[in-house]
Amino acid sequence: MPLLQSLQSLPVSAQTVALLALSNVFMTFAWYGHLKNLATSPWYIAALVSWGIALFEYMLQVPGNRIGFTQFNVGQLKIMQEVITLCVFVPFAVFYLNEPLRLDYLWAALCMVGAVYFIFRSASPRRLNSRESQMCHIFDIFQGNPRMLFGKLLPREGNFFEMFNQHASYIVEAANAFSNMVANYSDVEKREAFNREVDNAERSADRITHEVNRTLHKTFITPIDREQIHKLINTMDDVADLIQDSAETMALYDVRKMNEDILRLTELSVKCCMRLKHAVSLLANVSQAATAEAALKTCEEIDKLESDADHVMRSAMSRLFREEPDVREVIKLKAVYELLETITDKCEDVANLIEGVVLENS
Repeated sequence: MPLLQSLQSLPVSAQTVALLALSNVFMTFAWYGHLKNLATSPWYIAALVSWGIALFEYMLQVPGNRIGFTQFNVGQLKIMQEVITLCVFVPFAVFYLNEPLRLDYLWAALCMVGAVYFIFRSASPRRLNSRESQMCHIFDIFQGNPRMLFGKLLPREGNFFEMFNQHASYIVEAANAFSNMVANYSDVEKREAFNREVDNAERSADRITHEVNRTLHKTFITPIDREQIHKLINTMDDVADLIQDSAETMALYDVRKMNEDILRLTELSVKCCMRLKHAVSLLANVSQAATAEAALKTCEEIDKLESDADHVMRSAMSRLFREEPDVREVIKLKAVYELLETITDKCEDVANLIEGVVLENS
């Protein structure tokens, strides 16, 4: 149909709403138009005319629901239909049938808003089976955004992906400052300066975390599951906290010099943080197959780096207990090794959360 071809460039949600809205216009005329135009005609004449009008309704409604079903579940499609029906029916009743505009329509609309909230609040995009994927290919509709169907009418979606990216940037900033502190540890002035940089980056990351949590409580419909957003930002904040804890521990424990094990663990931690930043930057577009694959590959790289850090820490611990005669140094270095390895552990936790988001939304 030419109409379907003209809608190809629109997001899936827009295609669905447009087709259902047009089908509802025909449906409303088919159901109620005869009350004005054919009121004195025999009922079977009105039924035949209504049936003819309804044919056009189904020619729009069937492809509209098929397209919508590639991204929404049946319950969501039903609520969409009811909201659109009310939006079409009220102007029809008032302007075409000359019915009075009653406040009851507003109360009905508010009930619909509640229905939209409960049916969309934690729903994940629907996955396609092979047959549906072929149908999607025919209509060329994979480029659409499956979220925010009612984004123009309801409270707007918070810009969570941008805040994730900002937080990840602060994590990398803290990791690089910590790495510079370790590399210049013998220079007290530089050590303190880089330590301050770590603190500043961690505080900036904290502000982003608080902003995400505040926005989450105020946002009606979120781009991914609310619990995923909460877990992801708080686990990312744990990474920044651990970097700061590592720098503070070195100062509090009066660690005098760095060794190869600390340098190696620091290097692996920085690499993990950089790969974490890259994985987070891909989250906004994981509905695209290539981006989803790249995100999963990056998560695998983080997992490998974490395994490397495990091996380095075990070797460092073994060497520490065999070769270090000073018990105080053993206590100090053991704490530092464990903190540095925990940074990579927490990066792996973030990677696991990202994998879950990708698998649910790609």
